[in-house]
Amino acid sequence: MSLIDPTAIKTKPRANLIRLKDKAEVREAAILTTGYVSSNEMDISSYNKAAVFFEVTKGSLTEVLIKVQQSIDEGVTWFDAPAEQVGLTEIVMGIPEYSRTLVGATERWFWVFAAMGQQMRVQIKGVGTVTSSECTLNIVGVY
Repeated sequence: MSLIDPTAIKTKPRANLIRLKDKAEVREAAILTTGYVSSNEMDISSYNKAAVFFEVTKGSLTEVLIKVQQSIDEGVTWFDAPAEQVGLTEIVMGIPEYSRTLVGATERWFWVFAAMGQQMRVQIKGVGTVTSSECTLNIVGVY
């Protein structure tokens, strides 16, 4: 898991910006399967929130199914995490499995989750024919 030094990023500070701490690519670009595949885990224990960034190349897929999970016991037990925000729509309680219908050749989006555990991981699978599909996942800790 590679971390980016946030001090190396030069930005003009604004009062309403969310401060990002660390970014980890938890799944390198790889072909999707029709069964759930887990990403690497990221330690989220020092963050208030965590954002999961998705980049999916559609290929022959029709949609992807996604579970975001957190652990409170160093990865022994995993719990499905409800999203605080899906796209721009605020929700009170998310469902443990999310679906995203793929329309464009490559789609990019993110979802925000409360950092309630010690670790976070993402499980993702393709629906349809997985030929030429690909997915990259990043988790960013927010404080």
